[in-house]
Amino acid sequence: MRPQDARRDAWRRVLLALMLFGALALVYLIYNVSRFERLSDVNAMDYAQIARHVARGEGFTTSFIKPLSLVHVRRVQRHPDLTYPPLHILWTAGMLKLLGATDRAVSHASGLAFILTIPLVFWLALRMFDWRTAVLATTLCGTHITLLGYAISGLEASLLGLLVTALVLVLYTLTVTETREILWTAAAGVLMGLLYLTKYVWIVAALPVLVFLLLVRPERRWLRVGVFVLLIVVVAAPWLYRNWAITGNPFFTLRTYEMFGQTRAHPANTIYRTFRDHYQSYLSFLVTNPRAIFEKVRRGMTTFYASFPGMLGVFVTPFFVVAVMVRLGIPAVERVRLLLYAMLIVVALALSFVIAAPRLLSPLAPTMIIIAAAFFWRLLDARVSNLDERTRGRWVSGAVALLLLLQAHPFITAVTPDIPY
Repeated sequence: MRPQDARRDAWRRVLLALMLFGALALVYLIYNVSRFERLSDVNAMDYAQIARHVARGEGFTTSFIKPLSLVHVRRVQRHPDLTYPPLHILWTAGMLKLLGATDRAVSHASGLAFILTIPLVFWLALRMFDWRTAVLATTLCGTHITLLGYAISGLEASLLGLLVTALVLVLYTLTVTETREILWTAAAGVLMGLLYLTKYVWIVAALPVLVFLLLVRPERRWLRVGVFVLLIVVVAAPWLYRNWAITGNPFFTLRTYEMFGQTRAHPANTIYRTFRDHYQSYLSFLVTNPRAIFEKVRRGMTTFYASFPGMLGVFVTPFFVVAVMVRLGIPAVERVRLLLYAMLIVVALALSFVIAAPRLLSPLAPTMIIIAAAFFWRLLDARVSNLDERTRGRWVSGAVALLLLLQAHPFITAVTPDIPY
């Protein structure tokens, strides 16, 4: 191909990618206008009222004061929030400053994170596989009803999805190139620190990442691990100091009490409504209430099992499941896939001990959709390999159109009005 033809083709692809991003941003806006009325999730409302305090310059304070929180800070005025990490709150506060203190501004905070995830999905799929996988995966991700629901919810799921996708992209880049290795490792540490500051429980994902950094290459493995851990600490340090100054424990959060919650001893969220100076240690609670913990973990895993088919879309999930047993590409892709599976298992297990919220596994969905899209193309190529060019084109167009229609069907029915008889 001549240089001018190569440049023309590159610009054409850039233009097509920008058009795709714009179309999927429009999909989000249509869904927001059609489906969002006001905040409905209690966590989203709690995030929003703390973000409003931050936007007003009142710091990380809360107007929703739990009796359990008063055990640790016994004042009502300017009561510090001791439940949530700060990043999603800061992100939402920025949107409140920009658009005003409204429910829709809170919704757009989640939406902005979702929109920013779209080009990251495209770039990651392009690097791991090829152009057609990038286009298909990005479209499947941008039209997935579950991810769109989180994008208008005001919750932290979309921001987590942005950070997790960026982390996988950085780790894949670290795998395929030896140049600037420490820089990519530092970027991974920063992103993991930001994940911790978005949802504390996601710090458990650092365990498979550490194993990944040890195994990616034998040279300088301990340097990579040291840089990764150091950057996590550096990013989290201001917030850890804040917690230490308030409670004397840099890692303090009321969320740790949720390990006791949702059990027979403390059903639902009743533990937040208690006012006790001392609780037994979790190890002691586990020893004295093993059945309660077993029931909680079993219930959590059952919740994730039931929600898994809808995690990527009912018709996309099977491609991901079967792809677990199929090699899709170069060794770097296989390493990232193993990391993805390990993160899925570790985070799901950790959530089962705290609170089994399917939205907190959804940040892995964009990368999982990329794997599913790559396997879809693998199957389709095998099916049409013996056909002539014209017939092959028809099969490919029809199969892709059908998959996209099935994925987008819930979105289409959600945004179109019912026609009365």
